[in-house]
Amino acid sequence: MKKFILLMVSMFFTGIITAQDSYSASFKIHLKNELIGTPSVIAFANKQAGISVSNSYKLSFTIKPTKESSVFVPIKLNIEGKEYNPEVEVVLGEEASLIINELKMSILISKPRT
Repeated sequence: MKKFILLMVSMFFTGIITAQDSYSASFKIHLKNELIGTPSVIAFANKQAGISVSNSYKLSFTIKPTKESSVFVPIKLNIEGKEYNPEVEVVLGEEASLIINELKMSILISKPRT
C-alpha cells in the first residue's frame, strides 16, 4: 500500500512540474503572400521542438523563458530550399510577428490551462 501511495504522489508532482514547463505554440507561416502552414504544438521549456511537413517546410524552435510573462524563441525554418533563423521575444498570450524579405510569420505562445 505504501508503494502505491508513493507512486500516486510521485505521478501527481510529475504532472504539476510538466504542466508548469509546457507551452502551447502556434505559428502562421506566409511566403510570397501565400499561407504555407499553421502548425500548433505543445512544447517544453528549453527543449527543442519541431514540425516537418514533407515537400513544404521544416520548423524547429526552442522556448526559453525570460520573464514570468515572456519567452525568447530562436527559430530555424527551412522552406523552398532557404533557411531562416529569426529570434523573437514573445509576450505570453500575445501574437508576435516578424517579416524577413518574402517570409511573414506570426507566433502565439501561451501556457496551457490546467
